[in-house]
Amino acid sequence: MSSLKYVDLVFNLVERDLKLKYKGSIIGFMWSLVNPLIMLIIYTWVFKTIMKTNTPNFSIFLMAGLLPWNFFASTLTMSVGAFTNNASLLTKVKLPKYILVLSNVVFNFVIFLMMIVLILGAMKVFNVPYTLSLLYLPVALIAQLIFMISLSLILAISNVFFSDTSHLLEVFIMAWFWLTPVIYQFDLIPEQFQYYVSLNPMSLVINLYQAAILGTPIYTNVLSGIIIILVFLFLSIFLYRKYNKKISELV
Repeated sequence: MSSLKYVDLVFNLVERDLKLKYKGSIIGFMWSLVNPLIMLIIYTWVFKTIMKTNTPNFSIFLMAGLLPWNFFASTLTMSVGAFTNNASLLTKVKLPKYILVLSNVVFNFVIFLMMIVLILGAMKVFNVPYTLSLLYLPVALIAQLIFMISLSLILAISNVFFSDTSHLLEVFIMAWFWLTPVIYQFDLIPEQFQYYVSLNPMSLVINLYQAAILGTPIYTNVLSGIIIILVFLFLSIFLYRKYNKKISELV
């Protein structure tokens, strides 16, 4: 059966998750804007007042890195339990299991679209010009989506076999955040470590967002980043095909 026939199911799952997340909340969906804005204010105050950063347009620079990172981290955190948290659905309904991972990605993507609008609006407020570098924006988004879907699927499969995966992910994301130039510039990294940091796919993704929004150079090794993202894509496909039948038995 064509995967296109499951589009309605994906959006139904997204709608379900949105209702569950904001059930009983007074401002509901607006929390998706409030939480990152509070984080941005705190980080901006710390780095401008205490750390005395001299990064130009630091507030926009921070938004260009932190908001895509939040999209990434939230997606992985939700997706790791995509199979284990939907055991009853997997055993009762015949559907491609990857749909459950994809619905988590779409859920967070809907929220991230609001973040992109927020960034574009903030550029106007802070007098950051709109230039042709914004053409990097869809490139950054496509690279991020491919990497996130691949890694999310790998984590969801791993969590079926190793329940510690979700706990390890929390620690891993925290370490990964500081090893990725999200709130600091890539060129501040000591030169002897820059090559290794550029092998981090999220370094490429964040760098592309920053280049798109601020017109800054692309410091990371684009070819290496793309190759690694494709490796994750093929690995996720391989693991899914290998363990697809066992997942329903184990959840």
